[in-house]
Amino acid sequence: MIKSFKKKLHLTPEKTARLEQRAWSNRALANLLISWFFLYLLAAGIGSLFYEDQLPKVRLILTYIMYILIGAQIIHTRQTHSSNKSFGLAKSNLPQLRWAIPLYLAFLPLLALVAILNKICFSGILHIEIEHQAITQHMNELTETLHRIYIATAILIAPLYEEILFRGILFPKIIQKTGLINALIITSLLFAALHFHIPALLPLFALSTLLSLVYWWSGSLWNCIVIHMLFNAGSIAFLIASN
Repeated sequence: MIKSFKKKLHLTPEKTARLEQRAWSNRALANLLISWFFLYLLAAGIGSLFYEDQLPKVRLILTYIMYILIGAQIIHTRQTHSSNKSFGLAKSNLPQLRWAIPLYLAFLPLLALVAILNKICFSGILHIEIEHQAITQHMNELTETLHRIYIATAILIAPLYEEILFRGILFPKIIQKTGLINALIITSLLFAALHFHIPALLPLFALSTLLSLVYWWSGSLWNCIVIHMLFNAGSIAFLIASN
């Protein structure tokens, strides 16, 4: 089955080559990753200086500062090229958005199956109770304004940022260095691991793999961004309903 899957992917080498051509230089990518790592450590250090009841607001502010600074660096790096075209975000790619909802609906059964298997693995086999991420555990303690901002950030801002970083920048570079199959695995492992929530590793890995395949197939991040937004919106709706 795996060999058959690999063969199908290799039948369309132009799709892989299209992404390889978008890969950043080693220096540009290294600068971006160093900046991200430094900002993350700085944010973690600053966060430790505040009381627990202040953390939601502090985390939100630090998150937006990181988004702005990393976003500015991405724009600066691509200023001699078209940042839209480099990620397949040109207006000419907008018609591809017609695939976003059908693809999301097609992926839902698979993602639901992965989530069920993940729960069986943790609760039934390992006897570990799955907990939500720290911020979702304290959602009810937030003010109404902060609650709305967090939800808007998770649904609208985070998917845009993460898709540009993981699919738009990292995925093409890893394809260039290791090939498509390895890039799917490595990108998805990084995507899952950098959410820093062990119980969600498998579902996030599955989501990332599907989104990476969509980007490879379509050459545009529009579908990936919208599918990611729909996934986050559905997850948040489920959390709110379950609480």
